[in-house]
Order: sequence, then structure tokens, then C-alpha cells
Amino acid sequence: MTEQHEMDQFLRQVQAIENTIHALLQKTQLSDEEKDYILRHILAVPVSNEETYIKNAG
Repeated sequence: MTEQHEMDQFLRQVQAIENTIHALLQKTQLSDEEKDYILRHILAVPVSNEETYIKNAG
């Protein structure tokens, strides 16, 4: 893979994570102000292996 392809893939993954976070927030009872705060302060970072991430996070 080229560096450009890897960067594009990374950015697509970040966008997908951000879209999921946004969709989940819309389902909550949080105020718009609280949702905006979360969206401004959250950091979406893709991982290479989700199972490993979950294992290490828990």
C-alpha cells in the first residue's frame, strides 16, 4: 500500500467512527449543549485490531 492509500484509509476509519459517535449521541437524552461538548472533546482513533483494543481497555 502507498502512504497516500494508508492515509486515505485512516481518514475514512476516523470519519466512520465519528459518524457512529454522532448517531449514538442523537439517541441519547443529552442536551444539544452536552452533545456539542462531547463532539468537540472526543478523540476518534482507529485501532488495527478491535478485539485487542477491547481486551486492553477492559
